[in-house]
Amino acid sequence: MQNGQERWHWLVAMGRLRALQQKYDEADHNFGDALSLSEKSFGDKNNPQVATTLGIMAWVADEEKRFDRANEYAQRSFTIYQKNFKATGSNNPSAQQAYAHAARLELLLIIEIAGERKDVVDLDKQCREAQDLRGFFNEAERGRLAAACKGTNSTGP
Repeated sequence: MQNGQERWHWLVAMGRLRALQQKYDEADHNFGDALSLSEKSFGDKNNPQVATTLGIMAWVADEEKRFDRANEYAQRSFTIYQKNFKATGSNNPSAQQAYAHAARLELLLIIEIAGERKDVVDLDKQCREAQDLRGFFNEAERGRLAAACKGTNSTGP
């Protein structure tokens, strides 16, 4: 398992480097390998490491202005974090806080992508979804949400 973890970290680091160098095809390859490795290593597509990989892939796709792909990855990542958040419950506040933090960052990205795509229906839906996590958003994130959700039926947290 340790070798798998080291390999995953290496693939993610190389993917980030390639993305920063704007070598997106190489970054996609590294992240795809990291995703496959994390899915196989854990045998669970709802593992937080899978969500982390998908979240990074969403960020890269967003940077490339590939909004549909970015949205797909971010949605999958958010769903995994949300499932883990709900499964953890209040019995483990630190784990719940970590999942909530990761989920809200993915949700922020999803909301911003919906705005970039000019998808008003999805934007409104995601802004309403943000209401469930409002207690976990910090002041700066609330400001980002308010700006992103302005003009929708929901103003965010």
